[in-house]
Amino acid sequence: MINFQQPPWMFLWLVPAILAASAAILFIMAEVGGWRRLAKTYACREKIDGTTWWMQSGSMGGSTGYGMSLNITANDQGLRIAVVPLVVFFSLFHPPLYIPWEEIQAVRSHMFFYQYVTLVFQAHPDIPFAISNRLAGKIQAASGQRWLEEA
Repeated sequence: MINFQQPPWMFLWLVPAILAASAAILFIMAEVGGWRRLAKTYACREKIDGTTWWMQSGSMGGSTGYGMSLNITANDQGLRIAVVPLVVFFSLFHPPLYIPWEEIQAVRSHMFFYQYVTLVFQAHPDIPFAISNRLAGKIQAASGQRWLEEA
């Protein structure tokens, strides 16, 4: 018979186990995707003035997707990439990044019928950051950058 006055023992270890597994997954995402290496060069805890797009998607390192979990801010000096603040636990291994424009090269790319823009960072060219063409166009317009103009 189940005693409803005390929680079953499995629930006492289930919550910490779920939190530990989630932390491990987030650490692996940050490590494999390259976010942790980018943070060593481009970490930025303070907010910047500029135009912000909330809950955006992107892919880092070619293997780690961030679906609707990024806030992207652009101004005339650079680009800030941060995880959505509502996901506090997520930011544990993903500190906000700020990359100056002179450190960014944008390359138009496509896969099958999907077109996107890959941002390559000078200090870590092996960690590409892919965003949609639409978001890239908005960033370009808000920042005054010319990196997406067609030749």
